[in-house]
Amino acid sequence: MHSTGDIVEQNPYAPPASAVSEIVAPDERARFYVVGARKFFVLYFLTMGLYRFYWSSKHWANLRARSGAPMWPVARSIFAIFFMHSLTEEIDHTLKRANVRHAWSPRALATGWVVLAIIANICDRLAMKEIGSPNTDLLSILLLAPMGLAVWRIQDAANRACGQPDAESNRQFTGANWIWVVVGTLWWGVALGLALMLFG
Repeated sequence: MHSTGDIVEQNPYAPPASAVSEIVAPDERARFYVVGARKFFVLYFLTMGLYRFYWSSKHWANLRARSGAPMWPVARSIFAIFFMHSLTEEIDHTLKRANVRHAWSPRALATGWVVLAIIANICDRLAMKEIGSPNTDLLSILLLAPMGLAVWRIQDAANRACGQPDAESNRQFTGANWIWVVVGTLWWGVALGLALMLFG
C-alpha cells in the first residue's frame, strides 16, 4: 500500500518536475561558450570590444571539440565577419534540435553585426590616418554599444541552446577576469582623458 506522498510522486498527470534546462541533451550542454549577462557586458565594454575575439574563439573551440570538424577557432575569431552567420546558424539549429523556443533572428543579428563591424573598422583606419579625427574615433567608440548588444543577443541564444539561460556555469568573475577589469578601467580612464583634451 502506498502512502499519500507516494501517490503524489507517481501521479502520471502531474507536471514534469525537471527544470526547463534539462530538455537540452547532456552532449549539447557544452556545444557553445556560456557566459552570464553581467560578466559579458563588463568584459566586453571595459576591453572596448576586444573581449569579442576571445568570445568568438571560445564558441568555435567548443564546436570543434563537440563536432570533431576541422577548424581553426582563432582564425574564425579574427575574421568573424565571414563566420558570424555560420555561428548563429549553428546556434539556431541546436535550439531547434532541442525544441527550445527562443524569439530571435539569427541571420538579421549576424548581418547587423557584420555591417557595424565593417563601419567600425573603416572608422578605426581613418582615425589612424588622422582623417576625420576625432569624430572617427568617437564614432568607433559609440558603435561599441549596438555591436555589444547584437553579440549579447547571439550569446543569449547560445546560453539557451546549452540549457543554461541564466549561464549558471559561468556567471562569476575569475582572477583573470578581474585583471581585465582593472586594465580596462585604466584604459577607459586614459581614453576619456584624451577625449577631454581633444574636445575640451
